[in-house]
Amino acid sequence: WTPQGGVISPILANIALLGMERLVKEMYPNKGTATQANLIRYADDFVVISKDLGIIEQCKTAISEWL
Repeated sequence: WTPQGGVISPILANIALLGMERLVKEMYPNKGTATQANLIRYADDFVVISKDLGIIEQCKTAISEWL
């Protein structure tokens, strides 16, 4: 258990987010100069961006299972 706003909380969140970012990049690697999906993270938040709603839904499912 870590308190919200504690020093260790952002570190643990970034470790988890790094794993999720790798998962998304493995599922949808760049094709030449085109990016299929992008996971953007800031502190302990993240968002997945893609032009294809199907890719976003698949990422949502994969991330839910990963967590």
